[in-house]
Amino acid sequence: MLSTSNLEEKYRPHEAFAVQTWLSVGLAVVSGFLLYASHDLELDSAKLLGFLALVPLLAAIEGKRPLSAFFLAFIAFYIHLFLTIFWISRYGYLVLAGLIVMEATVYSMAFALYNFLKERNHGRDSYLLMLPMLISIVEFKRAIGPWAFPWAYMAHSQSQNLIFIQSSSLWGIFGIGFLLVWVNVYVYRLFRAFPNHPRHLLAGVPLLIILLFNQVWGYNRLDDDSFLSAPVFPTTVAQRAAGTDVAWTSDYNYRSWVEYENLTRKEIDPTQGKPGFVVWPENAVPDLLQFRLPGLTHLSDVSGKTFIIGTLTWAPEDADYDDDYYEPWFKLFNSVVAVAPDDGVTGVYSKVHPVPFGETIPMREYLSILDYPWGDKNLSEGRTINSIPTPYGNAGTVVCYESCFPQITRKLILDGAKYLFLVSNTSWFGKSNATYQHARYDTFRSIENGCYFVRAATTGVSSVIDPRGRVLKETQPFIAESFTVDIHPLMNMTLYTIIGDWISYISMTWLILKLMVIFRPRTAKPLAESIALIEE
Repeated sequence: MLSTSNLEEKYRPHEAFAVQTWLSVGLAVVSGFLLYASHDLELDSAKLLGFLALVPLLAAIEGKRPLSAFFLAFIAFYIHLFLTIFWISRYGYLVLAGLIVMEATVYSMAFALYNFLKERNHGRDSYLLMLPMLISIVEFKRAIGPWAFPWAYMAHSQSQNLIFIQSSSLWGIFGIGFLLVWVNVYVYRLFRAFPNHPRHLLAGVPLLIILLFNQVWGYNRLDDDSFLSAPVFPTTVAQRAAGTDVAWTSDYNYRSWVEYENLTRKEIDPTQGKPGFVVWPENAVPDLLQFRLPGLTHLSDVSGKTFIIGTLTWAPEDADYDDDYYEPWFKLFNSVVAVAPDDGVTGVYSKVHPVPFGETIPMREYLSILDYPWGDKNLSEGRTINSIPTPYGNAGTVVCYESCFPQITRKLILDGAKYLFLVSNTSWFGKSNATYQHARYDTFRSIENGCYFVRAATTGVSSVIDPRGRVLKETQPFIAESFTVDIHPLMNMTLYTIIGDWISYISMTWLILKLMVIFRPRTAKPLAESIALIEE
């Protein structure tokens, strides 16, 4: 689209090349700002920008070599991620820069591979599916491994577009991202094809059919409130105003306990004796659970509620916390514990994905120069993704940014969970927009699995999200508050819960087969053809 030959009519060859380069860079920069704007939760037109943000970048990389496409895409995604997750800079600009380089690189590789495959395919992309498939692979990969940081996905730009994202119950968040990229590619094709090549517009017919289905599914899904026929369980969420980024002294631990207890008692008195849940955030019990368990058990027995709270646990269970803490075999976990009336502790879930450089230092043996992020020891990974038994059905619990991993919540539902609960320490976000970003991302988890999602955050945002992604109640950050909302257990699993990220699986299979064809060994010519050559 920005060919040098067109520019050479106005400029000398070397000038034409320079102009083309700067035009391409300029278009990449525009895409970067559009991608950032599409994730702006306060911008009314953000949803629309998600369908257009990649168009300038696609124009910039048209006809470019894969390496040029890589660098142009890197510029766009570096700008986007720098602005979207700039809040991480409060923990160091080096951490921010390293994370952005890592995430922008994987997206850039997708665009480089896209141009490589088009080049090998003589510029053809018949159904415009190459780039959507590559992006779905990249975003699937971003949720894997100890360095994973699945923030600011393409689909997150649509977190408030409830009709459009209802289909994540069919193909998950990566399917929504797939559709978004597909639309971007088609819009770019429209600009290229019209008015000289209108027949090229037919390539978008499959996309238009799927978009129509997507909208019809969304409308029907939002109108379906059949989940309300399941039993009702009042659920209370408590949130403090004070952050946790202070010394956890015995005085602080006691004041924290008293405040959560008072917030809870005030809210559950009207529903005394009725079965339900009380959810306290991550680190709600900052000292050892054994010191607070009698009080929790009493609260649970008197109120008739099952308490779901965040606390620290350790293994082996018979180890002495004070004496064995620094032993290499002593493992500390960021956990969720359920305490039920008359039953006491019914189960424990330990966080399987600690925050890299926040709760643990990956490859600590090679990065010994770095200080431990939260104390003087790595938090250990939980052993299994397990739901917790409660008298009202199993509870699926996730800790903090684990809710950004669709694979974790899906496995919890497959393990029998009837609800999803998040306990999170959001005070470390400060007053940045990360607090609301995290809250909006959780909309996908409720829709994907068709169940209620309850958020309990130390300083907010705490909320309850229904199975269609509607926020039933939401608090403001750094304001002490408790509230109660009725929730219902999951009745039927969604297609996404049953099958998983099938869009990404198909995309990976396609890419492997495509590369096998491209790089297959050259076979010898058939015997008859060889004889004919010799005779000539």
